[in-house]
Amino acid sequence: AALYCVDYVVLFDSPEPLSLIHTLKPDVLVKGADWAEETIVGSDFVKAIEEAVGRCDILLALIGPEWLNGGDETSHRLDAENDYVRTEIVTALERDIRVIPVLVEGATMPLPDNLPEKLVPLTRRHAVEIRHSHFDADVAGLISFLVEQIKPKQEQTPPSHPADYAGEA
Repeated sequence: AALYCVDYVVLFDSPEPLSLIHTLKPDVLVKGADWAEETIVGSDFVKAIEEAVGRCDILLALIGPEWLNGGDETSHRLDAENDYVRTEIVTALERDIRVIPVLVEGATMPLPDNLPEKLVPLTRRHAVEIRHSHFDADVAGLISFLVEQIKPKQEQTPPSHPADYAGEA
């Protein structure tokens, strides 16, 4: 239920994705930072992102060590109101969709002072860490937690923290 909004993740080296877009016909298309917005063929990204996020029960916000530093030397990517990662997270927060920060590659939770105002509520969420040294156990724990959260209400056990599902550290 919560993960149904992702059909494909495709990595490729093509200078433009038009033929792949025509083949897959995605409802939501998220571009990488290496393509300028004006070069992407398709629908209104913000509207598509908002609709897709609105269908999710849980949004995983993957945070790596350079998450805050995206962009050029004078600004952070997340400061731009049209940044797609920012749009996804803000949409989920504003719609009271559960957002789980997932810390990877040794990242730590950003401090409120380092985020735009609309992203500050993210800092009040419990994060789960996916460690390289315990990758299998950490991912298995997160998946178990997600499966438990999307069970029909009558089957659910009381909500808990994703780390409770992880193996021994």
